[in-house]
Amino acid sequence: MLRVSLPVVAIAVMSVSASATPPIAMTNVTVLPMTGDTARLPKHTVIVEGDRIVRVGPANETIVPDGARIIDGRGRFLMPGLCDMHVHIEDATEITLYGAYGITTVLNMRGLPCHLRWRDEIAAGDRFGPTLYTTGDYVDGYPASMSPMMSLADDEAIRAAIKRQAEEGYDLVKVYSELTAEQLAVVGEAARRHGLAVTGHTSDNYSLEHALGSGQINVAHTDQLFRFLDGPRDEARERQLARALRDANATVTTSIAIYVMNAKHFEDLEAILAQPEARRLHPALLQPWRRENHRFLRRGQAEYERQTKRNAELLRFTKVLHEEGVPLLLGTDASTVGAYPGWSVYEELHELVAAGLSPAEALATATSIPGAFVRRHIDPDAWLGAIRAGYRADLVLLEDDPLRDVDAVRRPIGVMLRGDWHPRADLDSRLRDVEQLCADLTPAVLAFEGHIRTGDLDAARVVFDEARRRHPGAMLFQHYWLYFYGFAYLYDGRELTTDPEKLRDAVALYEMYAQTFPDYHSAHSMLGRAYAAAGRGDDAASAFRRALAIAPGYAYAEAALAELIPVAPDEPEDAEPDPDESANAPAAASPDPAPKRVQLPAPEGPHPVGTVTYEWQDPTRRCAASPHGGDLRTIVVQIWYPAANADAPNAPYSALSADYRHVDGNARLRPPFAAMATPSPLVVISPGRGVERYGYTTIAEELASRGYVVASVDMPELGWVIYADGLVVRPNPAFQPSRELMSGPYEKVDAFFEPATAMGLRDLQLAWSNLRRLNDADPSGRLTGRIDVTNTGVFGHSLGGRIAGAFAEANENVRAYISMEGIAPRRARMAGLPMPVAMMCSSGTLPYAMDNYQTLIDGRRETVFMVELRSFGHNSVTDFPVATPSQFDYEIEPRAGLLTSVAIVRDFFDVHLKGQGDFGAAGDRLANVVITEHAAQRDGPNRRP
Repeated sequence: MLRVSLPVVAIAVMSVSASATPPIAMTNVTVLPMTGDTARLPKHTVIVEGDRIVRVGPANETIVPDGARIIDGRGRFLMPGLCDMHVHIEDATEITLYGAYGITTVLNMRGLPCHLRWRDEIAAGDRFGPTLYTTGDYVDGYPASMSPMMSLADDEAIRAAIKRQAEEGYDLVKVYSELTAEQLAVVGEAARRHGLAVTGHTSDNYSLEHALGSGQINVAHTDQLFRFLDGPRDEARERQLARALRDANATVTTSIAIYVMNAKHFEDLEAILAQPEARRLHPALLQPWRRENHRFLRRGQAEYERQTKRNAELLRFTKVLHEEGVPLLLGTDASTVGAYPGWSVYEELHELVAAGLSPAEALATATSIPGAFVRRHIDPDAWLGAIRAGYRADLVLLEDDPLRDVDAVRRPIGVMLRGDWHPRADLDSRLRDVEQLCADLTPAVLAFEGHIRTGDLDAARVVFDEARRRHPGAMLFQHYWLYFYGFAYLYDGRELTTDPEKLRDAVALYEMYAQTFPDYHSAHSMLGRAYAAAGRGDDAASAFRRALAIAPGYAYAEAALAELIPVAPDEPEDAEPDPDESANAPAAASPDPAPKRVQLPAPEGPHPVGTVTYEWQDPTRRCAASPHGGDLRTIVVQIWYPAANADAPNAPYSALSADYRHVDGNARLRPPFAAMATPSPLVVISPGRGVERYGYTTIAEELASRGYVVASVDMPELGWVIYADGLVVRPNPAFQPSRELMSGPYEKVDAFFEPATAMGLRDLQLAWSNLRRLNDADPSGRLTGRIDVTNTGVFGHSLGGRIAGAFAEANENVRAYISMEGIAPRRARMAGLPMPVAMMCSSGTLPYAMDNYQTLIDGRRETVFMVELRSFGHNSVTDFPVATPSQFDYEIEPRAGLLTSVAIVRDFFDVHLKGQGDFGAAGDRLANVVITEHAAQRDGPNRRP
């Protein structure tokens, strides 16, 4: 009873949020519920509200809601959407194909940051496609099965990798074939600790029993079990293996059709490549299918005979697994050679019937069994894979009965994805769009490949740049193809080449590779190899660090960097660090290769703290400093908030910056929001130049624990920005003032910073607008109705303080403004800001700044507090002196300086956003702090209540 009632409860919740969307009624249709039997329910009506099925019943007994959209199902068959539980999505066009073919759920089996973005876009309704679940990146030993894979050398690296995957939101852990038995046990233990299940390959290094005992709940390919069948096939041993899987409640993913198709490639490859499905596969992904690149065809007749024999064994063994009660998951391995995305699900169903399953049993591998798998191992609230009240409204409408002929699924009349109906005309339109894009890119892909083969890298670069100008972000090669083809440039035999022309070309090739695949640690690692071989040590070190920022612990990059660092050139003796960039992670390796762990101070408020991070684009602006040149300007916003509980995984302090892996904050990753009587005040943090958003974590966690929502904004060009895909945008040196300028007339300083201030102001406005949208309708529901955006405070540091002042002046919802050594723009100083202001200044504040603080005091409309921090440094307000004390030489002890700064910011916002306390009295109880209050002196129409 419990299992039935849970989705019914969900109906009540979902119907409220979806009330603005008219219900949909599928009337007079034959329903194939896929609830464990072969029943057909003729002349039934299915009512959908929002993304849920709310009623299923006989047409003459089911009331259709007023205003519902009617879809006549007379003479047609309605089944649950299909699932593909083993895919490799390499391009967004594949996502469209799955949805258009009626595949409504997919499990991606190598997860990278792009897959998390696509998953979130789909969930938010911003991208057409199936519900997407994804493993993290491969977890493999060292050396790995192939060097591009995520290779981990020791137990601690494995534990850290799995912890990071859990914190970043991946759904499963995928293991590969070079782990030792001991390492697999470590994987299982770490995955259990972080609430993840383990799927993947098997290995010659351990038995099936050991894999199951270590916690592996799925074998990702049927043929991965063949290694445990010694010698000639023995049915008794096969059934013994099957029972071991069944008794462990493990599943097996089928992936038969891909091997059948590869055997057919020997017979008539050209006919297969002439199919419509080939025209819809991105031409770069089609690259390994073509005869000149086809790794199987190169092996000749012996390979054809081997595959044909193995395919017969696969069909027979699949039947054995099914007969012994092993739950089978349909998986295709698309878009690996031999499997078209989406279409190969139809082929797999056909092969399962050929193996001896009935059509109903075959369809269950793509509907109800995956649904049960997802609920058990990924999301207990994911009700999918059947047609019944409370289940997700993923549906496929067919002309013919697939329980009679499973090939009927190849002809959907329409597809419903999470309650959104897409008729045949819409599906065809989307397929044509994909086909047209592929046709547009094909000439460039073929030309690029031709130039690579003939060694003309200059011509290849021209094709590459022109294609990406016309199609931003375009992919002109399949990632494995170029990764390995580049060896012909980088190596002479097994040795690195010393030919300068070949090295120049190798660098050019792998630069294009890394630009195309910024999410791939292996792309940056190979670029680092090319740089190192060409004698570009600094560039090599940067590339290896980028690889490690994406995949900390990647053994190939760690080994290469360890070899490189001892011979890296020293910094010039007269190099002078920018005081705002002294804690900058991406600029250089940490001076301590194994620093002790640092725990940031615990927040003192009554609530646990949750955090979530977003990347938001401004479609009206480009970022000239981005590595690709001209990318859309994208800010990164980390949000902290009061959490309902502390049950979620610990959030990483800095998931992408290797220098701060030793630092632990106190927030949890994406827990539910705390129950609050009223929406929370909003505090926006504007970081200093060269200080990342997470440098203010202690302040943010303290405020969030006391009921605030806090948002810290990384702004490209104004500071370091490291995106979730590992892409790095460095501070623009044009915004770095000289010491001569900073010691001169302040009018020149104002003029110098005006472009950066205007840029940052638009970034904060973008962040605030998106926070307001989250409050209106957060797709996750976490922040909906939780943020009082009309009661906003802003805190800025250094250049960020100047930007925060501009934002305070421009946004009428800002009620309080506090800055650490960052003066508001001259216009705001002269006119007076219409809200309370606190200006924090350390012992080292230059005289010119004090003069301009006085300008702000003289022009005030509201109260201005001068907060003198004696013995403090410019970065005492950040976490960095606590995290890396050796990099700072401040008089005050780092932790004391940070906690005092936290208290000042907290008390100021408590008074002016919550109406609690007396900020002026804070100076009496805080050591080394003097607060001088300058009361409001001017009233006027712009003074804010």
